[in-house]
Amino acid sequence: MNALIESFYLDVKIQRLEHWKKRSVTDIIYDISKQTGIKVYFFDYQSELNNLGGEWRIFLNQKQNKAKIWQDFGRQFGVYISYQLLIKGNRTDEMKDFFYHFCVPTFLLNELMVMPSFKNKEKEKEWLIGEIARVFHVEYQFAKTRLGLYLQSF
Repeated sequence: MNALIESFYLDVKIQRLEHWKKRSVTDIIYDISKQTGIKVYFFDYQSELNNLGGEWRIFLNQKQNKAKIWQDFGRQFGVYISYQLLIKGNRTDEMKDFFYHFCVPTFLLNELMVMPSFKNKEKEKEWLIGEIARVFHVEYQFAKTRLGLYLQSF
């Protein structure tokens, strides 16, 4: 799953944390949607994924804050990717946490975690969670869950 996610980011020229920090969430959403051919629309209702007439679309609730929009995009995009894998006969078991890994990509989180400011704060979990939320434009609870998934991998 991590290799798949990393490939999406590499395709939109996000290879390092410095590239991530230069882009807005909206720009990343549009770039990924353009690269994958899935259309994205912002509207005033609950976020959803649909397939009408064979064309996939993600509708994102624009009344939410940027963190929630980004998380919703990750969730809907994960459902889309799971469906694509399923119809190709691939297993989708590992996809249940896709949106956590997509919104806070492991390869970028690895880079963040070795920065001097992070190494010095290893024991201050609340600070780490707050920084992950800030850097990756996600909500605090989302960042907390993602950090837990990240630490479980070691």
